[in-house]
Amino acid sequence: MSTSYYALKKSKVPYVTQHIRNVSQTKPTVSGSDRRGPVLTIEPEPQVEFMNSTGAAIACTAQGHPLPHISWIKKDGSPAHDVEGLRHVRADGTLVFAPFRAEDYRQDVHAAVYRCVARNVVGAVASRDVNIRAGRKSDAYEA
Repeated sequence: MSTSYYALKKSKVPYVTQHIRNVSQTKPTVSGSDRRGPVLTIEPEPQVEFMNSTGAAIACTAQGHPLPHISWIKKDGSPAHDVEGLRHVRADGTLVFAPFRAEDYRQDVHAAVYRCVARNVVGAVASRDVNIRAGRKSDAYEA
């Protein structure tokens, strides 16, 4: 099984479904130091589909020293900020899509490409593209 990782430059700049893939790889080290750059330990699947009535939780975790911070970016590289009631990133780095009414569907949120990014002082690593597709059922969810 082959896994692709993407190097990034430093810049200033209870849900139903878990979508993950375990990644096993040797931890990189920085010689002469106990600091280690991030390595993804759970990488999201490349395609995630869910219904508006269920929502989804997409896990991404990493190891490194110091412990990496997990964030999510959109295809254009901009941060995937929280969208109230639709999308948020939990403290553990899980990207959560809440159940939503069909009329609250947003293409920029529910039919988009994301990447998980793990970053610490040593460096950063990004997951492959994660294609999100939410289906809608008009009477499946009542707020």
